[in-house]
Amino acid sequence: MKRHTSIFISHAWGGISDEILAQLVKRLEAEDITFILDKKDLSYRQSIRDFMIQLGEADMVIIILSNKYLKSEYCMFELLEIHKNENLNERIFPIVLDEVKISSSADRLEFVKYWETQLMDLQNKVKELNSLSYIEGITDDLNLYSEIRNNIARLTGILRDINTLNITIHRESDYEDLVKGIKAKISGQQEKKPLPFHKSNPGLSVISTANLKKAAIVLFALFGVFMAWGILTKSNIFANNKQADSSEALLKDTISSNQPIGGTSTDVDSMNIRMNVPAETMVTEEKSEATKNAQPANQKPVLKTQNQPQKNTSSTTTAIPEKIVEKEIVEPVPVFTNPEKEKSSEINKTKVSATITKGTELQVKISTAISSDEGMTLPRRVTFLLSKPLTDGKNTILPAGSLVSANVTLAKPSNYKRPGVIDLVFEYLKAPDGQKIMLQTNEFHLIAKGEIPMEITTQSTYKIKTSSTIQIQY
Repeated sequence: MKRHTSIFISHAWGGISDEILAQLVKRLEAEDITFILDKKDLSYRQSIRDFMIQLGEADMVIIILSNKYLKSEYCMFELLEIHKNENLNERIFPIVLDEVKISSSADRLEFVKYWETQLMDLQNKVKELNSLSYIEGITDDLNLYSEIRNNIARLTGILRDINTLNITIHRESDYEDLVKGIKAKISGQQEKKPLPFHKSNPGLSVISTANLKKAAIVLFALFGVFMAWGILTKSNIFANNKQADSSEALLKDTISSNQPIGGTSTDVDSMNIRMNVPAETMVTEEKSEATKNAQPANQKPVLKTQNQPQKNTSSTTTAIPEKIVEKEIVEPVPVFTNPEKEKSSEINKTKVSATITKGTELQVKISTAISSDEGMTLPRRVTFLLSKPLTDGKNTILPAGSLVSANVTLAKPSNYKRPGVIDLVFEYLKAPDGQKIMLQTNEFHLIAKGEIPMEITTQSTYKIKTSSTIQIQY
């Protein structure tokens, strides 16, 4: 029995995505293509997480990609689940809105920054708690934000590499290309392009099964010859070593048998005729033995047998002092310290202590760009960064990059008759010692110039002021 093909639609609610979804649903129903959509198939009290996991395991997923989608934790959870189940390129059918900018690395980094900010905001809120026993369930969100932050650049890079066509083309053709791709996938007739064959050498023939067998036989025969050669070589080496050992034993026995009982020394050079050993070898062995005994060059070695009585060597032999080996004495390298430098380093470790007076002016820039047409949930916490450090002429009191928290209290999208509007209220700046420096709550009423969205970009600079005097130390 043929298994039913599962098709899910993944999208973010609201805005243009809903318009595209309505058009797409109408076309799929006209083509009698069965699909699963959260709005109609997610039952009352059913687990949303289980539904999203099933979506990640689907045979095909139609993704309506918008900026809101890439900034939604639910949508990104679905995209991560699709990626975990492999073959993402073969299973997804993306429709990318014109507002989505992922073509360059800088564009994709904006989404990385967004999730980095979301993660930091949540971490800071957790740190404000007196006890961590109340955050059951919040840790799951922390892990999810971290996973999104770590993978969003890779996922948007994959989506960028797919030819998704322009949204206008999809609409004008009533999503014809997408429907054809889905039908081909359902019927199993999706063609795979064959790899190009390059004929590099017409003289080379294709290796058949018979040729492979012959090659295997030849290789086996060569291996056998190699093993036989190795065994013979090892046997010859063993025989030569055994012959050498027996020759050395014969030499010792011959010397012992010809040694006079009176203990008179015998010249080793005269023994060369007793065995078939080259005189050159005998001289080498003689030198080695002379080196061991540390005898003078003009004294010939005395050969003794086991039955030879020990003579008083004090009358015939002079004691030879042992050779003194001079050992190299390594002196420890003295370590010199610079008192002035140490004193300077101690001074540099001094903590910064300063007073920030009420009304001190600061310049800030937003960490991730926002737009009045994003369809954001209000109020929305956004993060700014101190663009210029605050100094007292010598020391840095507040370094650049210090976090500034603000809230978007109003966001009106633009239309054909009015520009976009954003109302922004700054709350506090976080000092290096952890203190929150409260800011003046003057509301920024930002209106776009023309019938366009009001956008706060990472290049926009705003001047804010402290609302009280505070002492910081770090």
